[in-house]
Amino acid sequence: MWESHKDNDGKPFQQIEIVAPVLDSIQPYFGNMLLEKPFEELWPDWYRGQGELFYYQKAFEKIIIPDGLHKLHFKTDRETTTLDELEQAIEQAGPYSVEDRKLAKEHENKAWDYYNNNDRVNALAMFEKSIGAFPFSEIANKMAGSLHYNNKDLQPALKYYLQANRIRERKKYVTMIRYLYDALKEHQKALEQYLLAYNSPHAEHIDTYHVMNAYVKLKDYDSAEKFAEEYIEQYADKDLFESALKTLADILGNYRVDHKKLVQTIPEYYGSLTTEEYKARIAYYLGVAYGEIGEKQTEKKWLLTARENDYAHDKNIELYLNKYR
Repeated sequence: MWESHKDNDGKPFQQIEIVAPVLDSIQPYFGNMLLEKPFEELWPDWYRGQGELFYYQKAFEKIIIPDGLHKLHFKTDRETTTLDELEQAIEQAGPYSVEDRKLAKEHENKAWDYYNNNDRVNALAMFEKSIGAFPFSEIANKMAGSLHYNNKDLQPALKYYLQANRIRERKKYVTMIRYLYDALKEHQKALEQYLLAYNSPHAEHIDTYHVMNAYVKLKDYDSAEKFAEEYIEQYADKDLFESALKTLADILGNYRVDHKKLVQTIPEYYGSLTTEEYKARIAYYLGVAYGEIGEKQTEKKWLLTARENDYAHDKNIELYLNKYR
C-alpha cells in the first residue's frame, strides 16, 4: 500500500510501502497484490480478505508497533510486479523454508556491508553464500555476476546473469548475456539471443547489426550478407551504417568473394562514408573487383583512391595496378 503525504510546504514525503508478513515466505518485497483471493493460502490467520485498509491497520497493530520501524520498506517507485511474477515466486519458494530465506537475506545484507566498504572479495563470497541458501534473489545473482565480470571470470558471471534473468527478465541482463556468450566464443548461443531480440516487437536497428556480426563470427557469410543488406537499406541514417557497409564489403570482397555483386551494390553508398579506414578498404575492394571483371579504367580510379586514403597495403595496390595495366 502506498501513501503519499505532504509537509507544511506542500512537498511530498518519501513514499512508504508496508510489507506484508506473508512475503517473508516468498521473495521480499512484492507489495499488496498478495491480498488478492488467488493468494488466500498465504494470508495470516487474522486476515480473511477484509481489504487493504483493514490489513494495514492490523499490520501496524500486530507487527509494526511491537517490532519497530524496521518493518517499513522505503521505496521511490510504484509496485510493478505482475500476478504471473508472484505465482512464479511462490513456485520457486516451495522447497525453501522461511529459515532458508532469512539466512539468505542475512548473507545478502553482509555482502552489501562488505561491498559498501570496497571489500569486493568478501562481498562476492557473501552474495554467493546467500545464493547458496536461496538461489532466487535477483539482486544477489546480479551482483555476483557483476563482481565475477569485474574479476574477468566470465563463465561464473554468465551463470549468475542467466539466473538473474530467469528470475526477472531485464534488458540489461540480456545485453550482458549476449556479450558474455560472444566473449566466451559461444557464438551460436549469442546468435540465438540476438535473434530473439531481432524478432521481438520492440526490435531496434542495433539488433539487426548484432545478428549480422554473429553470423560473421560463425562464418555463415550468406546469412551475414542478408542482414548487412537489410541494415544498409533500412538504417542509412544510423550510427552503425558505415560499419555495416564495411562488413558487406568484407563479405563480397574477401570472405565470400563476389566481384559483380560488390560493384553493383557498394559504389552508390561510398560517398556517404566519413571513416578514412573504411573508405580506403572499400576503395581497395572495388579496385580489385573492377579489375577482375575487366573494367581497367574504373579499377585504376578505385585503387588510386585507396592509396590516397592511406590504405596499408601499398604493395598489393601496385601489384593490381600492374596486373590490370
